[in-house]
Amino acid sequence: MKKFIMYCMLGLLFIILPTVTSTQAAEINPYLEKIIDLRIFDTTEKNNQDAAEMIERLDRVDDSILRNVSNSGARMILSDKKLVELPEFEELRGVIPRGHTEPWDNVPGLGGFISYAAIGKSEPSIKNNHGDINLELHEFGHIVDMYTFEGVELSATEEFRAAHKQDKDNIFPEDDYFNYVDEYFAEAFAYYYYTEASKHILYEKAPSTARFFDNLHTKILMVIARSEHSFKIVWDEHNQASTYMVRVNDKEYDVTEPEFSLDNLLGNSSYKVQVFTKDANGKVISSSYEEVVQTLKYENIDVSGLVDAYNEIKAIDVDNRTEALNQLKAQSDTMFTNIEQGRISQEKVDKLTDSIMVKVNDIKFDLVMKNMPKRPVTGVATITEENPIMSFLPLVFAVFGILIVAGGVLVYLLKSNKKG
Repeated sequence: MKKFIMYCMLGLLFIILPTVTSTQAAEINPYLEKIIDLRIFDTTEKNNQDAAEMIERLDRVDDSILRNVSNSGARMILSDKKLVELPEFEELRGVIPRGHTEPWDNVPGLGGFISYAAIGKSEPSIKNNHGDINLELHEFGHIVDMYTFEGVELSATEEFRAAHKQDKDNIFPEDDYFNYVDEYFAEAFAYYYYTEASKHILYEKAPSTARFFDNLHTKILMVIARSEHSFKIVWDEHNQASTYMVRVNDKEYDVTEPEFSLDNLLGNSSYKVQVFTKDANGKVISSSYEEVVQTLKYENIDVSGLVDAYNEIKAIDVDNRTEALNQLKAQSDTMFTNIEQGRISQEKVDKLTDSIMVKVNDIKFDLVMKNMPKRPVTGVATITEENPIMSFLPLVFAVFGILIVAGGVLVYLLKSNKKG
């Protein structure tokens, strides 16, 4: 009966185990899945298990770092074949790498845009021919160094060089190989992500370096939305942040959350974005690496109306153009260039077209009124100013008339008296 129960339990284990393994595989970071190039030629259980453990260790790296590395196109080959047996590295056969005495034929790892780590050789040993605390994390550290940020080699930054100078002899006092700052970066990266114990060693013996890796993922800006006229970015929250200041080209914006969006932008244009983390006293305690955001290009813009309006301006004599119309013409010249480069929306083109036509029609009306011939005005009484003397003339004439009549009567009476 006991044997029967034991066999049943074993049977259940074999049923459940593939499901668990499948679930774990499905939970691998999708960015890491894009980076890893798994090449197992001898599909033994050990090779499969070793490869799975290597991937699990790489999956400890912060999501934002994996995302940026993935977007760069860099790859990490995990293979049970030797480095020089892979087509990407055949030309390295017989070549002795920096800091080694043996050729690449016997070296289990390489860091670069296409990196390599040998399956089954993760741990440091004479047999595995390396002294890295963990092979795959060390080689992946080289990728992170060179390809997390376009145009930035993290180990060459002033901040990391200062940490290297301060910490190297404390944590690796007798290893001249880590005098190479890029090799120190890769190994410190491996210490940070390998185990909690190795991270503790880094904090204890290389505190400046540990703080660099503490903050690295918060310095990465992620563009999550882009259009012809806007963009939105997010970043990992800094544990000491009170506020953030976002600088876009020469303008600055204050925000309280680890996200930022901007609208009313030109299409097909570059905007330099950098985020500064401030503490409760308003002091800048960290800054992101600069991200260049490119807005999308406007397509299929109808410029026929603007062309017609522009020709209307040209048809008006220069002397008759107003200052406002000249400014609109200058705006049109700039807009034609921006339209060609995909920077301007149809709405802005139509708005400028309407503004031009309003001014053009105003000038045309004024010119018509100015050039209209003058005609005499009829049917309207003309009021003239009256001379004060003229108002007495009727009275004068009446007096004269009376005197004449009176004189005549008097003459008549005198003549009548003489006859009588």
